[in-house]
Amino acid sequence: MAHSIGARIRDLRQAREKTQDELGKVLGVGNSTISLYESDSRRPDVDTLLRLAKFFRVSTDYLLGRTDCPTEPPPLPTNVKESCVGYLDESTAARPIERSIQPGASLGDTLRRGVAVPILGRIKAGIPLMSEANFEGEIEVPKDIKADFALRVSGDSMSWAGIADGDIAILKQVTSPTHGAVVAAVEEDTWEATLKFYVKANSHAVLKAANPEYKDIPITDRHRIIGQLVSLSKNPPVLNDYLAHLMYKGVADKKWELAVEIAQQHGLDGEKVANIISAFGQIGKHVNYRTP
Repeated sequence: MAHSIGARIRDLRQAREKTQDELGKVLGVGNSTISLYESDSRRPDVDTLLRLAKFFRVSTDYLLGRTDCPTEPPPLPTNVKESCVGYLDESTAARPIERSIQPGASLGDTLRRGVAVPILGRIKAGIPLMSEANFEGEIEVPKDIKADFALRVSGDSMSWAGIADGDIAILKQVTSPTHGAVVAAVEEDTWEATLKFYVKANSHAVLKAANPEYKDIPITDRHRIIGQLVSLSKNPPVLNDYLAHLMYKGVADKKWELAVEIAQQHGLDGEKVANIISAFGQIGKHVNYRTP
């Protein structure tokens, strides 16, 4: 059974009895581009992928090899598939589904097979995010992880959350990130991707680092969220990372030692100190300060 995107495009085209030239006219590309797709020498961008899925009446996940179950299977050669029947949950009316299994392979082997997603390098302005011009390699991820691309982590801004320099962040494209999720964002000036927590309060949103040495970055109309973290491929930890974490923690703790000492002298515990700070915060909202 074909599992690469190129092989699936070829099989679907042949099942529809279309030539490469005919498919190219449907997509608005030349037959040489279709040939590159089918040989896996080039990956279609997101817009082309959506047009392919619509034309063949299959899901994009099927084209990308994330599932062996087309949403609406076209007629395929009899030697292409064997069926194993399961059922979706009640919300999808418990209709049967099909999974393709390689001859001699167990269902477990089929489900564990990975899917390649592109690793993006420096993102280029003015072209689609998933354009090949942005790719620097690929990484295989489990089929049950719905991912669109990956980024190589650079720096220590997320080290306190266990995301270290050199790790590979695996992400899915989103239009509305979840509050508190780790996201990848780019700024129009540099188009360099940064990985941070997405934190939204009232009508404002910021990119927050896990490492307290880094300041929050207010999200403006010049920022673009390109993905949300769904998995992480980690390098083995090294001693220097641990020692650096201890050093940063020691510096942060030192700043609070005097405040804790004074609070203890006045018989104040953490809850009482929190209440006092909250009260002063409320007072500050109702006081108009004037500069002399």
